[in-house]
Amino acid sequence: MVKRFFLAASIAGALATFPAHAVDMFSGNYLLPLCQSKVPTENVTCMSYIRGVRDGMDLQQLMTQSQLFYCVPQGVTLGQSKDIFVKYLVDNPNDRHMPGSTLLAVAYIKAFPCKGKK
Repeated sequence: MVKRFFLAASIAGALATFPAHAVDMFSGNYLLPLCQSKVPTENVTCMSYIRGVRDGMDLQQLMTQSQLFYCVPQGVTLGQSKDIFVKYLVDNPNDRHMPGSTLLAVAYIKAFPCKGKK
């Protein structure tokens, strides 16, 4: 648990070093319109962001040998991940100012809790 706290604190510290506009660029407020867009390039930007964040979280799990706070079942598609992310953003407008990576993790935690964890 302490290891996870320090990991979260180091990520938060890294985000704090970015200019405000850089963090806003990847906030839920920025990503939601892209993810809801019918414009192919905007939709691809959303999907690419989600895929990149998911790959990063998977790599973190592999490198730290720690269990993530969510357990995505085999076979979940990128389209499903986008739907889960968009639903979370729509249902939680008060969180949209937060980084998209954090919001995606929270959406996964709510959608795919690990068995035996509350």
